[in-house]
Amino acid sequence: MFEKMRRTDRMMSEAEVNAILSSSEYGSLAVLSANGYPYAVPVNFVVLDGCVYIHSAKDGAKIRAVEGNSKASFTIVHKHEVLPSKFSSSYESVIAFGTVNIVDNQQKKIEVLTAFIQKYSSEYFEKGVNYVNADHSKTALLELKIQHVTGKSNNS
Repeated sequence: MFEKMRRTDRMMSEAEVNAILSSSEYGSLAVLSANGYPYAVPVNFVVLDGCVYIHSAKDGAKIRAVEGNSKASFTIVHKHEVLPSKFSSSYESVIAFGTVNIVDNQQKKIEVLTAFIQKYSSEYFEKGVNYVNADHSKTALLELKIQHVTGKSNNS
């Protein structure tokens, strides 16, 4: 179903892929919009239990696209440096494929949004948890269930 990586010599290990998934600050979610065009949007995210979670407004292009087609991909460029003298780049990247759904379970939303606070605002954790508890119903939460993931690096 998914294409094999052409440059298997640059394939990252599962541990390296998981490290990038857990430590990166942002990635791009790609979905298919209702007009048939791909829609890729940069997002903050957390990874829990093999799923990528993305917070969102309750309405908008992401939500409408996910409601129309649950297939998606998620890409992270962890590090990148152009190497002009080598006509190349040094990089680490991850791409995941899966299906996206909107999380309806309020307890799951609180758990995941609290993980966002821990990842992005840990120095304000208590205040963040209060914020999540008060406002979680105002936020949509997307869950990308990863079906296939690869990582690629060129550390020239």
